[in-house]
Amino acid sequence: MPPYHPKNFFLALGTLLFSYGGHSAFPTIQHDMKSPAEFTKSVVLAFGIMGLMYGPVCVMGYLTYHDAIRDSIIPSIQTIWIQQACNILITIHCILTLTIVLNPLNQEVEDLFNCPHHFGWQRVLIRSGIMLAVVFVAETIPSFGPLLDLFGSFLTNLMMIFND
Repeated sequence: MPPYHPKNFFLALGTLLFSYGGHSAFPTIQHDMKSPAEFTKSVVLAFGIMGLMYGPVCVMGYLTYHDAIRDSIIPSIQTIWIQQACNILITIHCILTLTIVLNPLNQEVEDLFNCPHHFGWQRVLIRSGIMLAVVFVAETIPSFGPLLDLFGSFLTNLMMIFND
């Protein structure tokens, strides 16, 4: 077992909380459900499925590579085609997730600039600018992953509180 460092504990906690951080979307999801009384069941089921997906990957990665694991386990995989398949699947996941995650920000900025609510050059320009800003921040800040996990672990909950 690797030596314990408080910094590593809090980074791991931040990563875990970020992966389960859908709280800001829960009120909308419950409101849109056919039967809102079933919300608790759906949340328990969703978190259970996420735990079943994340848990074995973490345990098997640790049992296989022990304390040699770093931020990403992909470079430790010896078979190149499996590495490439993982990279492709993660890329697809990130592209599809960004569409959902950035949508509230896109809509707020569009409202700020009085952009029409139909497809047009203004929306394309605003959304492209936001995407370029996201890419710029992600590429220019060193060790962006742990910073994102740290902020995501506690700022995601604030989105639920300060939502209009």
